[in-house]
Amino acid sequence: MMNKSEELIRLLKYELSAGKYPPGSRFPSEPELAIRFKVSRITVGRAMASLVSEGLIRRHGRGSGTTAAAPKNFSSGFLAVIAPTDNSYSSAIVRGVVQNILKEGMLPVLLEPEPEDFVHCAEQLEHSDCRGIFTMSYGMIPSAFTKPVIYLDTLYAEKQGSNHLVTCDNSGGAEQMMKKIIASGKKEIVCVTRHAFNRELRRKGFLSAMKDAGITDAEQRCFTTAKDSFYSISTLWKQIQKQYPGVDFIAADSDDEVFLFLRLFRSLGIRCPEEIGISGFGNVHGISDLYEIPTVEQHPWHIGEAAVKGMMQFLSGRDTATPLSIQIPVELIHTDKL
Repeated sequence: MMNKSEELIRLLKYELSAGKYPPGSRFPSEPELAIRFKVSRITVGRAMASLVSEGLIRRHGRGSGTTAAAPKNFSSGFLAVIAPTDNSYSSAIVRGVVQNILKEGMLPVLLEPEPEDFVHCAEQLEHSDCRGIFTMSYGMIPSAFTKPVIYLDTLYAEKQGSNHLVTCDNSGGAEQMMKKIIASGKKEIVCVTRHAFNRELRRKGFLSAMKDAGITDAEQRCFTTAKDSFYSISTLWKQIQKQYPGVDFIAADSDDEVFLFLRLFRSLGIRCPEEIGISGFGNVHGISDLYEIPTVEQHPWHIGEAAVKGMMQFLSGRDTATPLSIQIPVELIHTDKL
């Protein structure tokens, strides 16, 4: 059910789209709207702020009033998004990018080529009307590319040093989670990480907290899997049990691995978290919500939002030679379940 501000926004958007207020014409003031719709000035203020943020109306300063904005028609060109959409995390980042591109009055074009076609796809965009690219998971754009490129949550771009990167605090999130796990009194803790573009920083965060706590064999307690699959996790679990038969907690660097461990434990009759606790990374909806596992919220939509803001700075004349580096803070979720 919509609240009063949301209902007012819906009504005013309808009137704007229906042409009641032509572009450049005077838009009603807050007092006028409050009287007309019989709502408070606070409610009207929230609705007006939302319409301004979406570019539907423009405020011109004290005494100058508010006018209806001209409709956006993508005349500013298009921005390409090259990213996978086969998992909830990358899809959330893509949504953040696409929705914020639209707010800027530009056209988003989503591309999901086969990995072997990635470079060719980028080269095609170089010779098109594309004004910039957002990409994640595929690899590096050829160095000869002249248009701005922003990498999303991509560790290898950070290693290059001269690229534009927007990501979350992978290392800090893992370190914070491990400190919480240790403080909860767990004795036989192991980590499970995977060889992937952003997992190295999470492993670094786990190890940092363990070493700070005086765990001398921290490196040996960090196990690595090559793939998120039931077979890989089953094989890894045998290795963990062999080295640490008394293990009572697994710190995983992804909620996907947590889901596989939960499947495995159920098949083996192991109660979780009563016998073995587990934490993840990502706050993947459908996993963390259902099982309320301790996990790390990465705020993927906000990664996309920050990336678009950075791109608009480049398109407004900012020097692209200076690397853009934005790190979105993370948030620990369900740590009361430790």
